Amino acid sequence: MKLKINLCCKLLMLISLVGSAQEVESNSIYIKNFEKSNNVLEFEGIRMTNHTGLIKRSQIYYGEKVDFHYDNITGFKLTDSIAYLDMNIYALDVKGDTVMSKENLFNDLKEEFKESKLDLFNSVTFADPFLPGKTYSIHVEIIDKKSDAFYHWNKSFTIINHPRFLNDVNGIKYDILYLYSGDRDISIIDNLIMPFEQVYFIVEGLEGFVQDENGMVSIECSVTIADSNNEVLMTNPNMIPNPVEAKELKKQIFGSITVDDQVKINPINCSIAIKDRWSDKYLKSQFNLVVNKE
Repeated sequence: MKLKINLCCKLLMLISLVGSAQEVESNSIYIKNFEKSNNVLEFEGIRMTNHTGLIKRSQIYYGEKVDFHYDNITGFKLTDSIAYLDMNIYALDVKGDTVMSKENLFNDLKEEFKESKLDLFNSVTFADPFLPGKTYSIHVEIIDKKSDAFYHWNKSFTIINHPRFLNDVNGIKYDILYLYSGDRDISIIDNLIMPFEQVYFIVEGLEGFVQDENGMVSIECSVTIADSNNEVLMTNPNMIPNPVEAKELKKQIFGSITVDDQVKINPINCSIAIKDRWSDKYLKSQFNLVVNKE
């Protein structure tokens, strides 16, 4: 079996637009309890999906990528059976301040929206500038460029941290801890990975370590991977041998894990420990990964 572990202390950028929470009745595929204003434009409903399928929860995991589907839109003024439309998306915090703005999303698209294809969707990733534990409202505007028809809707949502981590913290703080697939460009929320997939464990806002007079910290970062029988498959006890700047550590620290297709027993257990060499402060975290062999 081949496993690869790497660690870096730098910023890993995630592309994000904006997001929304949802509450779906058990017998419905569409979200409920959202506010709307419209003129002429109508559709059957709004579906929310991620890579696992339909979403039926009111909270979104940090880093989660979600698709918003607008089924069977009617009301556009058609020219030669083609609709000309645009879309704006805004995210507001609880104070009403705009934290994300994406306008004219259809401006550069060359695809023609024919009358028979008016099932629209947009993909969004719930990452920076959103923060776990915060509530936001999403505002979407669908606009007909050839008339005064429109459909505006908005709904509140809450961002939460990944629920599958078992964390033990002593004396330090962090804002965000999550898993991310570099190959699929998504946050991993179901812990299911593919063989040879590059998986990142990411910590943001890490602080509280003892600093020297130059603002440097000395930490020990170790990773251990074991199978479900507790047989150690790979370990790296010293991933950060040299001191690092505390301000860089606070931005983001991440490591990568790659597992081959020879895993015999699922799940595999990953243990991460970040310890302060100059005090007894630490962050320890455990999570499972299931390697899909299909």
